Amino acid sequence: MEGDKFCIICYGEEGMIERHEGHCGVLMVHEECIREWDRRTRGECIICRKKMIDEDYISECEEDAMELMRELRYELRINKYMRVLLSVVGVLILNMILNIIEELKNTEDIYTSL
Repeated sequence: MEGDKFCIICYGEEGMIERHEGHCGVLMVHEECIREWDRRTRGECIICRKKMIDEDYISECEEDAMELMRELRYELRINKYMRVLLSVVGVLILNMILNIIEELKNTEDIYTSL
């Protein structure tokens, strides 16, 4: 192959681009091949198979994760208060129902005693 200018993924010689892979140097690959490689391996280095890390992306993901955690904590607090509120309301409704039943029994007792 002419001057070692071939795609290291498919070994083809046409349509080459240079791909900088950080610690493993500059690699010659087809654009389609590298896209498919990234899709299949989720960003592994072609040579050493280590995950390639984009610090800006990680930082952005960490910020998104922190925001999501804040939102979840807020939601959990609301859910906790809602559960307590629903429990209290449930107890109040149950007491009302028991009182109504008791009153109905008393009313029935009055009619049966006549």
